[in-house]
Amino acid sequence: MKKILYLFVLFAFIVGCADKEEVQNKDENETKDFLFSSFDFDADVDGNNDAIDVEYEKEVNDKVEAKYLDEPNDINLTGDDALEQLSTIFNGLNFDENSSDDEVISAVLEAFQVPDNAENIELEITYTSGTEKEYRK
Repeated sequence: MKKILYLFVLFAFIVGCADKEEVQNKDENETKDFLFSSFDFDADVDGNNDAIDVEYEKEVNDKVEAKYLDEPNDINLTGDDALEQLSTIFNGLNFDENSSDDEVISAVLEAFQVPDNAENIELEITYTSGTEKEYRK
């Protein structure tokens, strides 16, 4: 009896720890045209560290994780909901690994409507070509 109870508790723990950022119901068309396989963007706003925090990753096994936090605009999404919002924004971006750092940062700041007073802006992108780049402002 103790073993059954132990297994039940262990199962409940494992299920409870499931990755909330993992996208469950992704449409392949939603992610196939992105310029990148990984996108990590952070910005501090009004003294709040990482008030804007965007994470997207499409792994080799096609597992997709997404997170979209924008405290100034009361946005806090993960998984499917985050991917839905991010897809619209990502599909509007038109830079690539050959674009200047200023062009990339400007496009991302505009796309996410980042306030002018944002600080410590950090962006890390892995493009579909495999090129990894870091941008800071």
